[in-house]
Amino acid sequence: MNHLIWRTVIAGLLGFGLAPLASAAVPASMMTAQQDKSYDFGGKLRLEGTVDYTVSNEDHTVTTTIATLKNDSTTTSSRSIHVRVFLTSEPVNGVFSYYPIAEYVLDPLGPSQSYTNLKGTVPVSIPPEGLYHAYVGVFEFEGGCRTLDFYCLDDFVPLPSRVLVSRDNISEYGQDPHTANAIGYYHAQFNHYFFTADVDEIGKLDSGQFAGWARTGRNFGIWSDEIDGVSGVCRFFSTSFGPKSSHFYTPFPDECATVKNNPNWQYEGIVAYLALPAGDGSCGMGAPLYRLYNDGMGGAPNHRYTTSLAVRGKLIEEGWVAEGYGALGVIGCVPY
Repeated sequence: MNHLIWRTVIAGLLGFGLAPLASAAVPASMMTAQQDKSYDFGGKLRLEGTVDYTVSNEDHTVTTTIATLKNDSTTTSSRSIHVRVFLTSEPVNGVFSYYPIAEYVLDPLGPSQSYTNLKGTVPVSIPPEGLYHAYVGVFEFEGGCRTLDFYCLDDFVPLPSRVLVSRDNISEYGQDPHTANAIGYYHAQFNHYFFTADVDEIGKLDSGQFAGWARTGRNFGIWSDEIDGVSGVCRFFSTSFGPKSSHFYTPFPDECATVKNNPNWQYEGIVAYLALPAGDGSCGMGAPLYRLYNDGMGGAPNHRYTTSLAVRGKLIEEGWVAEGYGALGVIGCVPY
């Protein structure tokens, strides 16, 4: 048996039962999608819980398992929903082109409702040969979408490794040796977020040596080496807000220099590399990383870093403040 198994984890389990699944024929041709739903006529769909993907090259199928798909809107029902496994030549950003390789069709979700334990197997659609980024995405029908099928991308999860399509097979290509995965964590008592790409630190967090922290499942790539076009990410820690003290990250040399002169923050060194965004927040290299500030809620500062517009929007609704360049607050550009 020739199987490729992909797995990623997203935090939180909510639910209102198993969704009725229906498979849809997926075209082999390239499609387009709109990521930023600024008008947002329908629901606010978001993936949570464990998400698994298995591609069987022998059976020519894709099996997808999603723990929870939630409508975050408390007032508006979603429109029709398509869950798609899709491949892109470049990281997802704004309006983009993609090849869908598998798809489920779901009925609309009411306000604050969820589908749980989604699982099914459908035929795979093979795109042209090449090297791709892979995602699972939740698309919602919206009349305002700038796409042929009027489906906009509400939320998506990137796979940690790229995939290679060759001779009608889809296989894992492996991770760029100059990159690493930054793992996100959450402290429920403090309502604080943290990320790290340090293997030793990840092991200690996962084993419970740092009490109260659990993985969010929302991870993103970083450059681990100083290659052309990237900037070092300064990491700081403050003990001035104990026990809620947290870390702060910046890829901007001027901001790094300013924080170094703040006696409340201890400089810990360069821990990663990001590409810097343009003044309008666009990324010429990689995909956008958003930085959100909790505005001192709970008596201590904290920041969350995310590539998800759905997560960003939820935090804004909770009172967090976007920081960075452009209308959305892009703090850096990251690899997938």
